[in-house]
Amino acid sequence: MDAAPRALMRWVVSLAVVLGIAAAIYASLLPPRDRYALLLEVRAIVDPRVASTAREWLASGHAALDDAVAARAPFTTEERFAAGRAMAWRFPARQGQQIVATVVGADPAVFVDLFHMDGIAAVASGTSQLTYIADRDGELVLRVQPAIGVEQPVRVEAVARASLLFPVPSVAVSAVQSGFGAARDAGARRHEGIDIFARRGTAVVAAADGWVTGSTTNRLGGNVVWVWSPSRGIRTYYAHLDRQAVTPGTRVAAGEVIGYVGNTGNARTTPPHLHFGVYRALGGAADPLPYVCDLPCGERPMHRRRQTTGRQGSDPVHRDAARVAGGNTAVGSPSMER
Repeated sequence: MDAAPRALMRWVVSLAVVLGIAAAIYASLLPPRDRYALLLEVRAIVDPRVASTAREWLASGHAALDDAVAARAPFTTEERFAAGRAMAWRFPARQGQQIVATVVGADPAVFVDLFHMDGIAAVASGTSQLTYIADRDGELVLRVQPAIGVEQPVRVEAVARASLLFPVPSVAVSAVQSGFGAARDAGARRHEGIDIFARRGTAVVAAADGWVTGSTTNRLGGNVVWVWSPSRGIRTYYAHLDRQAVTPGTRVAAGEVIGYVGNTGNARTTPPHLHFGVYRALGGAADPLPYVCDLPCGERPMHRRRQTTGRQGSDPVHRDAARVAGGNTAVGSPSMER
């Protein structure tokens, strides 16, 4: 063989190797279902006999998103998947909630994907389980699909958990009063947090790992602490403290004591409570309640054969603020804070 053809052959072989490596790397970066779909498409090219089955499987996945069943997390449903058929459920989620979806009894594993209702690409993917922290309010769509030829009964579960620790762990979530967005100063400003009532001196803990960027005193918040959590892209704010337990520059772990409940600042005429706020790096103040409560707060999950949704709890019972300070209150009741 002449030198030129040999050189061309080496170039072709080298190119094939490079393209093969690039394709393998690309496939490894894809979510599990997309990787499987890519494999199906390649098989359909190589073997036209599987093309029809591959098209049906892909079409079932797309159709399931359009026909998603309305639900409300937490929910549990028992299904028997036909070979390769996809199913989907849509449910509302709040920013800051940690969504955990699990398919129990799947062997082999099934593909699980989560989408925003208005999105195209999956925001989270997995095999038999996924976890996602909602980055905004809105509806999510959970899709479950087995591989071609797999038919089996499974249980699909989806829960909405807190993604941060409750900052006053010795009291229940029912100690929350005066929710996010409530009017302040005759409507001149809005409440950028939630109030958690507890006895004076009750320990306040960091809701997330982070760095203390402020431990100061101001007119509105009194004794306050700021914690920056770069991994979450948020800052958490703790106000009206009786006293702080950390200094700026300190690294704190979630659950570490950073101060104690009080009523300093403009809360001096109210029962002791913690004002807790969450601020996003982009977007400003967010409602902290979904971050710290296994929502829907006050609701109890139900279980049915086909589809189950949470049951709405009773309306909040308004309590006297003095009783609230003792830890006896209801979510959403009005507070005395100015």
